Parts: sequence; C-alpha cells; structure tokens
Amino acid sequence: MSTSQAAHRTEFAPLQNDDTPDSAQPDSTELLDLLSDEYVRDVLDCLGESPQAASDLADRLDASRATVYRRLDRLTDAGLVESTVSIDADGHHRQEFHVAAATATIQFGGDGVSAAVEA
Repeated sequence: MSTSQAAHRTEFAPLQNDDTPDSAQPDSTELLDLLSDEYVRDVLDCLGESPQAASDLADRLDASRATVYRRLDRLTDAGLVESTVSIDADGHHRQEFHVAAATATIQFGGDGVSAAVEA
C-alpha cells in the first residue's frame, strides 16, 4: 500500500450499544465449551499479537476460511473478539478482528461454576 493510499484509509469502529443486557455475557458452559476448541485458542493467540483479517488468520493457522469465520462468529458473540472495517480510497473494504476482552474469569465454588468476560 502506498503512502497516499494509507492516508486515505478510513477505519470504522463497531457500533456500541450501551443497552446491551447482561445476558450478552456467555454463561460458564458456553465459555468453557468455546475455550475448549483448539481453533478458538489458536485464533485468540494470533489476535493477541495483532489485529488480523480472517483470510490472514486462515493462512497463518492453515485452516479453511469457513472454519476461521465460524470461530470468529462464536468469539464475537461471546464478547471476546470485535472487528473494525477499513475502507481504502479505491472503495475496497477489509474487516479486521481484535481481542476485545482483557479478562475471562472462571470460578469454581459451592454454587457451581461461574464465568465473566471483562473488556
């Protein structure tokens, strides 16, 4: 990408909804199930290094794009990953994903298992 193209690149953050109910938090079973998936952990490892497009993740992980997109959808639904869209001056757009949650906590106690995700 040339310097002039980079100067004309626009980034849009995802829409934030402050009215999101607490039920958007994954329950402990969903979170444990999600994190038990090897591809999910690999995706999180890669995104922990830097934001990336799904196609780049697929190449890096030697996985199909469909596999990567399924995991990204699940991670996004759980609040662990977010995406931004960049639009180049020529009109092409690129969606990049990044880790959104700083902490995922799982607690085991007398009341059972609980999980929380914090940005």
